[in-house]
Amino acid sequence: MNTCKVTIGSLLGLTLLVLTSSCGGGGIMGGGGTGGGGGPVGPSLYVTTNPDLIFSPPISSILQFSSDSNGSVSPSSTVKGPSGITFEGLAVDVTGNLYVGGSIPSNNPASQGQLEVLVYAPGSNGMANPIRTIAGNSTGLGGFTQNSISGLAVDSSGNVYVSSYLVQGGLINPGISVFPSTANGDVAPANVITMTGNATLSPGQIALDPAGNIYVAAVALSGPGAILIFASDSTGTVPPTSTLAGPDTMINQLVGVAVDGAGNIYVANGNSGGAMPSILEFSAGSTGNVAPIRTISGSATMLGAPGNLTVDSAGNIYVLNELNILKFSPTATGNAAPAATISSTLIGNFNIAVQ
Repeated sequence: MNTCKVTIGSLLGLTLLVLTSSCGGGGIMGGGGTGGGGGPVGPSLYVTTNPDLIFSPPISSILQFSSDSNGSVSPSSTVKGPSGITFEGLAVDVTGNLYVGGSIPSNNPASQGQLEVLVYAPGSNGMANPIRTIAGNSTGLGGFTQNSISGLAVDSSGNVYVSSYLVQGGLINPGISVFPSTANGDVAPANVITMTGNATLSPGQIALDPAGNIYVAAVALSGPGAILIFASDSTGTVPPTSTLAGPDTMINQLVGVAVDGAGNIYVANGNSGGAMPSILEFSAGSTGNVAPIRTISGSATMLGAPGNLTVDSAGNIYVLNELNILKFSPTATGNAAPAATISSTLIGNFNIAVQ
């Protein structure tokens, strides 16, 4: 499998992404600007901690690890975020640009829960300045102290997809905002998709398939949730083109979604209703109430409270699990042990990406 798109999202403060560097499409976006070095050499994992309580006000960070890490390891570099900003979502493109969602806490009266997307140059380290920041009233990404960024994705043209609640006409609606690759400052999105008829579902992790179709993990406060699929040309207030949900899917508590370069769909499944947590794989093009083609579940998997997940170009599956990251091989199925378990004294928080 060759993953040709970036996937990213979050659940309970946890976010996971895998991006490849070996496909024709896949979140490529030009670098430039300041705030970095020469970019990562070889595969790297990026994890946000949120927040670092030794600073006042707290500081969020992006930590870099080798993607071959196993066991308890220390980061090789750290990017410190702006003071008082909470990171929500993380993506990385093949050139090493880092994309992270930022939220000013709603208890700041001046912010009203303002949101932003920060872009850091390859190799950024320390108190680096973002090379671009998408923020302001025109973005539609903040307000009313209720908004948050649930997921980020970047396509092969550098367009940035944001899964969140949107401010529209004085109302808050779940949806997807798409910003062009050059977006900077207080700019309106190039496209907005408002999710209709899903008042009980919250937007979560977001993924793109090779054809540009958009997959959103619509998480339910109670119940299994659903994967909403929007065609690449969707715009405005429209229902999803199709939905993946139903008892045959074995989705009982949806917490994350990813899509590989062949279009196969991966789901992180919680332990609602006494069912074992699991990772489910569906064949490309699956919609409706269909059964998965592969299930990873059981005591040997170490899955306890899974979060977001993604798949790399070799077919390895990465899933956030409580305070660590579990990596499963491309052939793992059933009650399979993870190929690696990655933890750190500095991990215990929120988002992860691998380049």
